[in-house]
Amino acid sequence: MSTLRQIEANRRNAQKSTGPTSVTGKAASSMNALKTGIHAKSLVLPTEKLADLELLIDEYYHSHHPASPEARALIDDLIRCEWTLRRLHVAEAQLWAFDHKDAFTPDDKYPLGQTVGRKAKTFGQLQWRINCTRRASQRALQDLKQLKAEAQAAPPPPPPVEPDPP
Repeated sequence: MSTLRQIEANRRNAQKSTGPTSVTGKAASSMNALKTGIHAKSLVLPTEKLADLELLIDEYYHSHHPASPEARALIDDLIRCEWTLRRLHVAEAQLWAFDHKDAFTPDDKYPLGQTVGRKAKTFGQLQWRINCTRRASQRALQDLKQLKAEAQAAPPPPPPVEPDPP
């Protein structure tokens, strides 16, 4: 347990630390805790374009016309999966380029083999993420189709009954 002197010293030191003040510094520090993006307020990383995500969202909503909260949640899952797959494909391309560039003695005859040989575990993990995301996308699409089929098969609700006049 902290002593009173330690608590007071901590309070004094905290007054000196005000964090970044510039717009650039604030933007950079806002990404400090970002690890996977699962709890991010935004799906867009600094290297990505918000307009691309907004276009993707518009395309999915225009294509599927969700009529219920459940359908909207499934479409949001599809959008997130597609956005993640796009990001993972860019990461894969960059991994190929980055590792080959940093090879001590690049092999001009077998550059891809050299990169895979050096980064087999990394490529395996990346492929695992791609496969999991694809499966999640397929499940969401299947669930969305089932939800639409159930909605079409359900009988329409009966018209409201008006009470008899007194």
